[in-house]
Amino acid sequence: MQRDSTPCAPRVRVRSAIAAAALLLLGVAAAPAGTARLTDDNSVVRESIYNYLIINRVGSVVQFRRLENGATVSAIDLAEPRRQVISYTSTMFAAAIVEPNPAHVFNIGLGAGAINRLFEPTFPAATLTTVEVDPMMIEIAQTYTGFQPDDRNKIVVNDGRRHLQKIAGKWDWILLDAYVRRSQVPPQFTTVEFYKLVASRLSDNGVFVDNIHAGTALFQSNVKTLVASFPQVVFFKVPNSGNIIALAVAYKTPSLVQKIRDADVSRLPRLEAWNVDFASIKENLVPPEDIPLPSGTKILTDDFSPAEYLDTRPMR
Repeated sequence: MQRDSTPCAPRVRVRSAIAAAALLLLGVAAAPAGTARLTDDNSVVRESIYNYLIINRVGSVVQFRRLENGATVSAIDLAEPRRQVISYTSTMFAAAIVEPNPAHVFNIGLGAGAINRLFEPTFPAATLTTVEVDPMMIEIAQTYTGFQPDDRNKIVVNDGRRHLQKIAGKWDWILLDAYVRRSQVPPQFTTVEFYKLVASRLSDNGVFVDNIHAGTALFQSNVKTLVASFPQVVFFKVPNSGNIIALAVAYKTPSLVQKIRDADVSRLPRLEAWNVDFASIKENLVPPEDIPLPSGTKILTDDFSPAEYLDTRPMR
């Protein structure tokens, strides 16, 4: 969420200093900017207004995890950076089943750049613009995982919704994977108004892909709001995960469900070596009518989006 950082800065520095002292007692180093890549089994802690992370390396894999709850934000295998270590990022490539020839892709949320590493060599004629609100995420992705943007893999520091609203043009894929402290989703990415903005920025065959969490009242509101905002929406289960990947389009025909079921995945790039199996993704398709929503499930709007509260409430 875009916020004024000035009044918070002194408190952040104090919390960072306290956390660094405590972690030093535990044998974990707090890293300054520009620190070289981690050695095996070493950890550092980094904090910003938006994120409070422990960065560790096990073997060749560098993980970004939240200090508040241990959730893995992103992970990169330094031995094979294209490999999708976290299963939900693999499933976000479901976009290719619906629109297999993207030319322009808009991505909200960098993480460690896992999607970027596989997208760039897989679609060599395409450009990927990633918008990340937290400059720290860009710095640690570069410092600890060797991420490097270029002319086809661009990074913009801004709030993703704000940037999408101000730029012109259409996008073949729009990807959303934006979470902040305590794995909270910024409320401005959950509303009808935001989804309508996304729909207006999709190309004729464009797709929107959203990483959402199952198991709470927020998930149920996410589903209802997506279905109310787009002509067609489907969902994909992510094996061994609490994540669900939503995929939406701005057209009414042809049938999105049938298009996915009929898709010949043998014509898609072979990405199994990097943990993207399009045949398995297809098998995990869930039509929206298969997700039960209790009466009283709220549609989220800019005037009503209590995402943090709903995320603490169990599904009914």
